Amino acid sequence: MSNLSSVTANINIQQPELWNLLLSIHRKHIDLALYNQAENNSLISATIPLNEDDNLKTVENAVYDNPVLLSEFKQTRVLINAPHFILIPPQLDQQHQPLLKTSFPDDNLEPAICNLPNCNLSIAYNTTVGLIPFLQRTFNNPPIAHRLMPLCEQLVTLNNYPTPRLYINLHGAQMDIIAFQDGKPLMANTFNIRNNADATFLALHAAECLKLEPKQHEIQLFGERTIQQEITSQLRTYFRYVTPAPYPAQALKISQHANKVPLDLILLAICE
Repeated sequence: MSNLSSVTANINIQQPELWNLLLSIHRKHIDLALYNQAENNSLISATIPLNEDDNLKTVENAVYDNPVLLSEFKQTRVLINAPHFILIPPQLDQQHQPLLKTSFPDDNLEPAICNLPNCNLSIAYNTTVGLIPFLQRTFNNPPIAHRLMPLCEQLVTLNNYPTPRLYINLHGAQMDIIAFQDGKPLMANTFNIRNNADATFLALHAAECLKLEPKQHEIQLFGERTIQQEITSQLRTYFRYVTPAPYPAQALKISQHANKVPLDLILLAICE
C-alpha cells in the first residue's frame, strides 16, 4: 500500500450493507462520502489525492490503497469531473459519440453519456480510457454520471420561476455556473479560476450572455463562506439580489454540516 491509504485508515464502517458510498473523481483527487439513510448526521467525507493527471493506474491505486471503498455497501454511485462535455437533447443520445468527436476532435478519450430526466437533457462527455470499465468491475456496475448531473437535476426542481436565476458553485480552483428559467436549464458549465476576480468576471459575463437584469434577477452562491462573501460583495456592485444558496432540507438530514462537503456529492445523496 502507498501512503494514500492513510486518508481513510480511520474510517471504520460497521454493517456497510446499510451505508451508501458516493465518489466524485477529479483530475487530482477523489472526493468521497459515506452515509446511512436510516441514521441522521451519519455523513463521513474525505478527499484522496491523486499523484498524476488523468492516469487510470493512479485511480486504480487510490482505490486499492483505501480498502474501505471496497466494502459491500448498500449502493455505490460515481461522478466523473470530465472537462470536455456537451449538453444534448435525449433524442440525440444515440449520436453522442460523433457529436463529441466533432466538438473535441483532438481528444483521445472514451465517450460516455448520462441522462438528466428532470432537465430533459443528457450530458455527453469524454473521460480517461478504461476508467468507466474499471469502475464498473470494481464497484459492481454502479450508476456513473458526469459531475454536473446532480447539480442540474436537483437545482432545476427549485426553479419554476418565469424569470431566470443564476447559481454559482465555488469549489477549489473551479466554479460551476448553472442557470434556469421556467424549470428549464439555460446553461451549465464549469470553469477554471485563478482567484476571486476570475470568478466575479465569469459570473458577470454569464449574466450578460443570459441578459439578466441587475435590478430584477437573482444570483445565488454555494461554496466556502469566506470566498463566497468576497465574491458576493463584488457582485453586489452590479446586481441587487446576490445571496447564499439555501441547502435542501434533505441534505441537512444527512448532516448538519452538509455545506462542508462538496456540493455534487451532497446533491447526489438526495437524487432519486
